[in-house]
Amino acid sequence: MVAASRVALAVELDRWPHQALHSCDNPICCNPKHLHEGNHVQNMAEKKARGRVKFGNAQQVWKAKCLPQDKLWEILCRYGDGEKQSSIADSLRISRSAVNMIIKGKLWQREVSALFCVG
Repeated sequence: MVAASRVALAVELDRWPHQALHSCDNPICCNPKHLHEGNHVQNMAEKKARGRVKFGNAQQVWKAKCLPQDKLWEILCRYGDGEKQSSIADSLRISRSAVNMIIKGKLWQREVSALFCVG
């Protein structure tokens, strides 16, 4: 599947763009006048600059979603041993809110449950 905005930008540029970024902040917009080419890092920077990041630094939350399972266990163990969430986040270079979401089961919920054999 390909996003319609990316197809619209490809038609406008006459080549395939890496990613279509929206100057209008409307993800479903396909107006080529509202689109420009960019990459994931640029997209996250634009979202942050416009105040569209829902929690923490979007890039750091994205990194937290890519953590290997042993790091999830490390986060839970370190927190269980009384270490502050901010210290854990800083050492793993992810956002504090991502650590909080992992601990509360809002991020990596299935994987965290599996570590404890919880259905």
